Amino acid sequence: MSSIGTYSVINAKVRAMRSQFLSQSQYRQLIESASLREFWPLLSNTRYAPLVKTVNYQEPAQIEHSLLYAEIQELIRMKKYCKKQTADVVQRFMERYDGEKLKVILRCWYRQGKGSENIFPERILYAFPVQSLLEARNIEEFILLLDGTSFYKILKSAARDFNETRSLFPLELAIDRYVYQRLLEIKSKLNRRDRSIVERLIGVEIDLKNLEWIGRFKKYYSLSAAQIGDYLLPHGYKLGAEQIRRVLGGDSLSDMMLQLMHGMKVDLPSEMEGELALEALDYFLKEVLMQESRRAFAGFPFTIGAVLGYIYLMRQEMKNIRSLIQAKQYELPEKTIEPMVVY
Repeated sequence: MSSIGTYSVINAKVRAMRSQFLSQSQYRQLIESASLREFWPLLSNTRYAPLVKTVNYQEPAQIEHSLLYAEIQELIRMKKYCKKQTADVVQRFMERYDGEKLKVILRCWYRQGKGSENIFPERILYAFPVQSLLEARNIEEFILLLDGTSFYKILKSAARDFNETRSLFPLELAIDRYVYQRLLEIKSKLNRRDRSIVERLIGVEIDLKNLEWIGRFKKYYSLSAAQIGDYLLPHGYKLGAEQIRRVLGGDSLSDMMLQLMHGMKVDLPSEMEGELALEALDYFLKEVLMQESRRAFAGFPFTIGAVLGYIYLMRQEMKNIRSLIQAKQYELPEKTIEPMVVY
């Protein structure tokens, strides 16, 4: 089938859906609101009105579940308008919601049920036996309950590392590796133009995930730079092996970021070392992802770009809403909120 036949319907649909995204003026109103009480009615004037009507803004878990449900419903809605190959792409993006849900279940099991209210209650692709998983006597029993899902084999292979370290890190890393491997496998079924779009968007997301892991390694684990490098995900877009080595080695992030952001309009703080440097790099990569998403969306209409661009822009808007709600809950000042929102 031609690219026009493959993408014409879904392209028109996602462009109509994108018109409902928050505008800059709406973001400004939300950021400048004085409290969560003031923020909530402002949100009701946006496409999030159904959420405002049904959710108690004083219940964080309820808000999170509702936003997550809204994300998944948008993907399901998109999938209805996709041809077979593109529908498979959307399906693979849905798989990662199951991956994230499974990581939450793992953490709750590890903490003997603590935090179980944070487990997303709805089925996504798999009907995980949540209660049985939480009651599993050991990791082997936990993993056996996942037989029949795509996560069974990859967790089984990581069980030994869990038993040796008594850390969830090997299990969570195995889930992330599987999810991104599945997303990158999309390339093999696409033409050259579509492959380039996939490599850019998923590559930047891998950069962000690696940065998240580096932050966790530095904060919670006593691992050498070489060990950390072995654990990170391959196929990043902006952070290749050399850049990762420099991040881990403590070289100047300022110089590295100036090289990475060549040709991009992103403001950098004057001082960037330690935690501040990692935060700046995280923000920079989110900006890159947003720019790449807009670029993919606005490019030649009959490519995978409109589909992936919409998915990433939608997910970032949802992240922005979460960040804003949390900021208002803690009554953070506007200058602190600004860097938390990328739009």
